[in-house]
Amino acid sequence: VYLKTSYLSDEEIRQALLLPCHSIEEEVERLLKRYGPQASICVLPEGPQTIPYLEAARPLS
Repeated sequence: VYLKTSYLSDEEIRQALLLPCHSIEEEVERLLKRYGPQASICVLPEGPQTIPYLEAARPLS
């Protein structure tokens, strides 16, 4: 998970087990080059106020 913020240092971001991102556009471009144009990318503009969830493809049992 990458985090773009002006409130935390890169070290503080890493201590939270996240990766610092200085440019969303550049990071998305880099990830698409790495994983291909069919890659799924999720951007949460209000990250701390958003709770993402994944729907299971099959029941978890």
